[in-house]
Amino acid sequence: MSRLFVSLALSSLAALGASASAPKTPARKPASPAAPKTPITPATPPPAPAPKPAEAFITQGPMDFALLRRQGHATLTASPLASGELEALQDGNRYTGVEFAAGTGPAWLQVVLDRPATVVQADVTPGEGGHEWALDAADSVADLQGRKGSYQRLGAPRQTTSDNLTQVVPASPRAFRVYRLEVRATVPGARPRLGEWALWTSQRLNRMQIEAPDTTTAVGAVLPLRANGIFDAGARQNMTPDVQWVIEPANRGSVDAFTRFYAAQPGRVRLTAVQGTVRSEPLDLDVLPQGKPDWDVTYLERQPRFPLDGANRLAVGQTVQWFAHIKNYGTADAASVTGEWRIDGEKVQSIQFGKLERFLPTEAILTTKWDGKRHRIELVLDPANVVDETCEGNNSLAVDTDAQAVGFWVEDGLHRYFQQHQRELNAGGNSWEDWAQRQVSGWNRWIDRTTWLWTTPDLTPDRWRLDRIIQVGDGMLPMAGGNAWEQPDRRDQTVGLTCGFPTSDLRGSRYRTTAKAEFGNPFYYDPALIRAIARTRFVK
Repeated sequence: MSRLFVSLALSSLAALGASASAPKTPARKPASPAAPKTPITPATPPPAPAPKPAEAFITQGPMDFALLRRQGHATLTASPLASGELEALQDGNRYTGVEFAAGTGPAWLQVVLDRPATVVQADVTPGEGGHEWALDAADSVADLQGRKGSYQRLGAPRQTTSDNLTQVVPASPRAFRVYRLEVRATVPGARPRLGEWALWTSQRLNRMQIEAPDTTTAVGAVLPLRANGIFDAGARQNMTPDVQWVIEPANRGSVDAFTRFYAAQPGRVRLTAVQGTVRSEPLDLDVLPQGKPDWDVTYLERQPRFPLDGANRLAVGQTVQWFAHIKNYGTADAASVTGEWRIDGEKVQSIQFGKLERFLPTEAILTTKWDGKRHRIELVLDPANVVDETCEGNNSLAVDTDAQAVGFWVEDGLHRYFQQHQRELNAGGNSWEDWAQRQVSGWNRWIDRTTWLWTTPDLTPDRWRLDRIIQVGDGMLPMAGGNAWEQPDRRDQTVGLTCGFPTSDLRGSRYRTTAKAEFGNPFYYDPALIRAIARTRFVK
């Protein structure tokens, strides 16, 4: 057998072995027609969750029945009154209340709401003397009068022996539409008296107002701000810590951590306080390119004081001190300034005042000896007139040493209004204190011009000096009963005449003419105020 044959045989066997070990491939089927291609659409993201509505700001506070009555949300009725007005029961002053007329049963005060409200606390301040009071509630007047159905007494009756505040906190409060306070005097023959009452409920913030001591400031100066909240049932609350401030234009300034507006650029700027969905009424400010101070001598006070009905009087040789009360009512901080005390026109003492921030007070003291004679005491600031000020007419103040002392009490809101507008008169004044001094100065001019009418020396009227100015919160006058205008604080017996100036005087048009320096314009000179002289307690 040839080698060639063997070689071919081996090659054939190898090929057959390889064919047997290789896997079999199935036969292909005929391809089916291609399906049309569907364009790929990107997956749509799920919708974003709707933003949660801003939560309402809720507080607990007393319902303002006068406000609810004006809005048609409540009616307020009472048993017959001998004196006083129902509105005075919610002015924050326990001395301005009501006295009920005598009757066979307890006196009562009833409020009917247009929707149920849950009272969580009741505050009652009775008048002087012993009283007993109780608070009832119901869903209807019929249920309350019949003491049936929904009727409920909220807490046990309270007994009082003074005019201090007393409270009832219902154990399981629920909403009612009708609330009735019943009060009776426990002293035989006495009439029931009521100083204050308040029903506290949860309330929602309704609106806000911005309060500032002035509406003018200057670049680089700061202006204190306050946001006052009014709630849907009339409660009020300081919202300053809870608001955000919107400044338009934004580059005009900023509000710092102490809630003061810092003015960065001159021009008109609008401020708005925002809490949730509630936006305040805007406050418009004028920002001056450069501010100026205003050194204002507001009044001179004589010490020591003595009750007019007492036996003590100043004796010859006794030490007397004169306290000058001074404020910076300008549009910027005040740099150091010189001043001098004068007696009868002669300089007796020089004084150096340090830097004084805007709206802040300072004082100076002059010590003298009493000789029983009339002298003219005067403090003059910036006597060389080197300081450029917003007002130059209030740098000095002079009084007669033996003049009758006058005391003026003023509430914050009225004081602030005068501070913002007195400069519009262009009459040498820039504050409520300047207006007050103008009134007393007018009284003295009247005395000078009418001296010839007084034929008996003992009946000749004295001169007056403004010896005391007391600034209090709104609604606080009178402070101890009496009349807000004539007896702002009848506890003070050290001045011969007292006059009160409540913020409620701004409700009418009395002080609305702010740019006419004319006799008869009460914002400039109030001729009706001179009638107060008739009430002076003269002491020789």
